[in-house]
Amino acid sequence: MAFSQLMSEDDGFSLSGGSGLGSVFGGNDAAEGNEDFSYTRPTATPKKQAATPANTGPGPVHVVSANVYKLVDGSYQSQGKLGCAILGNDDAAKQLYIYDASKQRVALVTLSPQSKFTTQANNYLSFYDDNRQGWSINFDQEDQATTFARHLALMCFKAASEPTLVVQDLFPASNESHPVMTGDSVAVRYEGWLYADGATGTQFDSNLKADSPFKFKLGKNKVVQGWEQGVLGMHKNGKRLLVVPSTLGYGATGSGDRIPPNAALIFEIHLIKHKSKAGAAEPEPTAVEPIPAATPASPSSVTETDGAPSQKAHLMERMAKMGQAMLPASPKQEGGAPEQQQPGQQQPMQQQQQFQQQPQQQQPQQ
Repeated sequence: MAFSQLMSEDDGFSLSGGSGLGSVFGGNDAAEGNEDFSYTRPTATPKKQAATPANTGPGPVHVVSANVYKLVDGSYQSQGKLGCAILGNDDAAKQLYIYDASKQRVALVTLSPQSKFTTQANNYLSFYDDNRQGWSINFDQEDQATTFARHLALMCFKAASEPTLVVQDLFPASNESHPVMTGDSVAVRYEGWLYADGATGTQFDSNLKADSPFKFKLGKNKVVQGWEQGVLGMHKNGKRLLVVPSTLGYGATGSGDRIPPNAALIFEIHLIKHKSKAGAAEPEPTAVEPIPAATPASPSSVTETDGAPSQKAHLMERMAKMGQAMLPASPKQEGGAPEQQQPGQQQPMQQQQQFQQQPQQQQPQQ
């Protein structure tokens, strides 16, 4: 299913039918649902002798409501359930817009290929806004988190002033495993689509049903440069979305009747196996149980409770068994503020080779 069709309808944030964000941000149809999270975009005072066109701001591409946390003094504090809209289905700025029930903006991220969104365990997506304030969104379900991350990546690519590789992790893998480096060998499952102006187009390749994953060694230029650069830094069992400009794909020649000339491409990659260039296979990561927190609806839930260590441990164990949401990892746990550079970003190669189709399995080779 195309990513553009994976629109969340959580709490009535559908973008079709009814009245809500669909029309508020300039969409053709309004969305049914929670009127508390509808947002009326401020309109500029019209100048004399000049009519102000209606709904000229960026339209919504994807909208959900989710529990949002704010980073304060090194720890996250719950802000309750807020609206989270990805805007950019026209020529206006591409943005992540977070707002409250009183229709006030809470946070704004101007999207670009350098935007950094970090996926974390228990369906968290952490980032910094335009004011360098830290935030984390907690989605109710895994598919909501991955769908949101997909749309962010597509809008970041669309926002680029020049063709730029966009890399977005969809599923967090354990950082205990070693990241993929040049010279390493990997085995992956993948799907590939044509990029269609901020959305997914026709699927041109997939090995999800193949008997074995696709294997290649980084640095040998056996795959398109979008893969050579975009797979760097992945961890075993991780999933990543790549939006690849034509300069890092199949260039002006394209590939047969499946990939037209100058086509940007979308790949979703799942890293199955990883073998370092030294020859050692990546060991299975040790499972680490996350620290549980109270229900995220209350701001006090993210504040540590006073008490003896044994009481805290007992409480945490009980809450973990109850399936309570876990706190997002703090920047200290993640190694500091997110870097703006995309993993492995390099200059594109000057020459592109033709796509080679392998028997029984299509492979994204050059």
